[in-house]
Amino acid sequence: MPLQDRSVLCVDIGGTSTKVAVVTATGELTFPDSIPTQPHAEFYFEQLCRLIERTMEAARSAPVELAGIGVAVA
Repeated sequence: MPLQDRSVLCVDIGGTSTKVAVVTATGELTFPDSIPTQPHAEFYFEQLCRLIERTMEAARSAPVELAGIGVAVA
């Protein structure tokens, strides 16, 4: 599959919540999920990794090919 036809895993780390979703080549938002942004860094990082893994598993089972990951941080 050409790179431009693949989806991208997007992570938005905000002040109160962290959102993850897969954005398709046509701009459709799929597999949205979120967690609260936590002040305790180690706990938050563990939760973030689990959130990303869950979303990637959901995408693989669809199946969706991912071209990469994009991260936005407030």
